[in-house]
Amino acid sequence: MFLLDPWWNPQAEEQAVDRTHRIGQDRPVMVYRLVSAGTIEEKVMELKEKKAELFDRVVEAPPMPRQTVRPVSQQRTPGRRRPAAPA
Repeated sequence: MFLLDPWWNPQAEEQAVDRTHRIGQDRPVMVYRLVSAGTIEEKVMELKEKKAELFDRVVEAPPMPRQTVRPVSQQRTPGRRRPAAPA
């Protein structure tokens, strides 16, 4: 299988490759992506790689610690005093 025109959406390419297996192919399928240097397709491939790296970092990142969130009215600003209670 030859992929000559890269898609912006990597899942669309994966679906095309998977489809070759679903149509009754029982032998191994070789997939070749042909991209010419200095073309928009090359830039698309670079963008897809960056998006894949970002996705992996976000999905596989350790969970952030939970913090107690207080309403703004209860938060103290450094250097400011609380107003005196009315008499």
